[in-house]
Amino acid sequence: MIIEVCKVYTYYITLIIVLNKCKADLPIHTLTKDAIGVWKIYETEASSGFHNCGSSFPNKNAENLKIDNFKSYLDEIYGDLKEFTVELSDENYVQRNLLYPRNNWKYLSVKSIKSSQPIGNWTLVYDEGLMINIDNKNYFGYFKYSNIKNNECKQITQSISEDEFGNIKCYETDPSKIQIGWYSKKVKENYEFGCFYAQKIYSLKDNYGQGSGTSNGDKSSISSTSGTTSTSDSLNNKNYIIDLTYKTGSTKSNTTSKYRNNIGVEIARGTGDGGKEEDEISRVGSWNRKNYTEYSDLTPFRFLQLHKGVHYYPINSYLKDKAYFNLIGTENRSQDIYPCNDKIVERNYSKLPKNWTWGDPFNGMDEDIHISSQGDCGSCYVHSSLYVISKRFQILFNKLYPNKKWPLKQFELSIDELLKSAYCQGCFGGFLMLAGKHVKELGVNSSKEQNGRYNSDKKWYIKEYGYVGGFYESTNEINMMNEIITNGPVAVAIYAPNELFYYHSGVFDVNYKHGMVCDLPNDNFNGWEYTNHAIVIVGWGEEDVDNTKVKFWICKNTWGINWGVEGYFKMKRGVNLLGIESQAVYFDPCISKGEPLSLIQSYNKSSYL
Repeated sequence: MIIEVCKVYTYYITLIIVLNKCKADLPIHTLTKDAIGVWKIYETEASSGFHNCGSSFPNKNAENLKIDNFKSYLDEIYGDLKEFTVELSDENYVQRNLLYPRNNWKYLSVKSIKSSQPIGNWTLVYDEGLMINIDNKNYFGYFKYSNIKNNECKQITQSISEDEFGNIKCYETDPSKIQIGWYSKKVKENYEFGCFYAQKIYSLKDNYGQGSGTSNGDKSSISSTSGTTSTSDSLNNKNYIIDLTYKTGSTKSNTTSKYRNNIGVEIARGTGDGGKEEDEISRVGSWNRKNYTEYSDLTPFRFLQLHKGVHYYPINSYLKDKAYFNLIGTENRSQDIYPCNDKIVERNYSKLPKNWTWGDPFNGMDEDIHISSQGDCGSCYVHSSLYVISKRFQILFNKLYPNKKWPLKQFELSIDELLKSAYCQGCFGGFLMLAGKHVKELGVNSSKEQNGRYNSDKKWYIKEYGYVGGFYESTNEINMMNEIITNGPVAVAIYAPNELFYYHSGVFDVNYKHGMVCDLPNDNFNGWEYTNHAIVIVGWGEEDVDNTKVKFWICKNTWGINWGVEGYFKMKRGVNLLGIESQAVYFDPCISKGEPLSLIQSYNKSSYL
């Protein structure tokens, strides 16, 4: 599961205070393969005003588990439910009506049982939730999970125990049902809200590959036996193309936009690391280590425990005899880019510059850089997503009004407000995708106005969000680079090993084993990869290290300004190091309502005076 990570504490006393505060999201683990099949969806009537659907604010593990049967809960609270059936397929299609680069991405098909044509798209949200888009409706629900009742697992808490391979102690997942679900329906510029329950009624084929969890279903068996590695072939994927622009021509935009030089910067060559002194050179790669004296009382392992907000337990103490442990890969990252080795990785760099950034201290562009530190709260999914949203608003306003200076501070958004979202677990973790869902549907106030009112004219909204590439397991390096240079920074999930604690400068690179599963072995899917930290990528570059060209991402961390190079670091690019090229998320600013619209109207009015 993705776990909210990493906060840096400046003083020793703060570390002592938070020593036992363990934070994670929900104890769920599901793979894409588990969701493929025919689902029956039951939904309440949509209405204005947000429905919490049984969730607290923020969502909490213990509260979720109080609702044993979500369908019965909805029947009792809301009465008659509307029901319909759809197929979630591993077939994918291209949406040619989208702008570049997204008109080349692939989307997983949602089909009507009466037709073989796509009626929408779907994706897993990492390994915990299911998101379905059909017409003007968006459905998201967490998969069904339950607490294992035994002497070792008596107490239900918000803190979740897991190991570095994503294995969860004391809980089991049923990937055929939804534990708790929300849906939204777009009506003009606003949304109506409702609740939904879904259950998988049968699989189209059982032997796609490796599955996870347990499930109960009708008709053909949809349980994934957690201890058997399937060697059968996956379904033959079909590529559907929906070309809605064939009458009017392509909507592909030119990546050499005239706005580029006004906001992003194509760096002429690789540059240094902000003038910081160099410490011990790492054994692996081209990065420099530093012993941070303010954390000298902690081992790096304990530091990462605290800052990722999770307690690890030794793998041998719990799961070494579990059959499904054999499904968790431990491949060396220098050998395999993705868990699915058959993944075809695009390598066309011809239209991309060797160096690019939207602003970072490595290139002396730190005038407008916002550094966040989360203190005693596991909220890096919030910090990273809101930074990307704020930065993309700044980029958009610079494009619209290049003659005016738009400081990033003008677009800073309320972290505290988003921490109360029913979609996420607040200081106990959450997902970048669900932060996007909240801001799109409910908006968020600026950091100056944190009143939390819904549908306020002071709110900031996004018009779209999603996984770079089209769905979870489809992200790759080229897609990320094209999205960044065209639209702005992206937020990504990575696995943060102990060694990252020591980073001081240079290009971070490390050989480290962590959990991976290839559940759908074909050229369209990356496979599942364990991640536990959210960061931002603002650009990329390459430089010579010992007469060898090293490619890297320029990353913004959330551990404060004293870590790394003013809170930033470089990470090796093109090898999916620690999963950095497996799970990127974008957010598109909305300027047709809320505070951005007021800002535009005010500026236009003043410019004519």
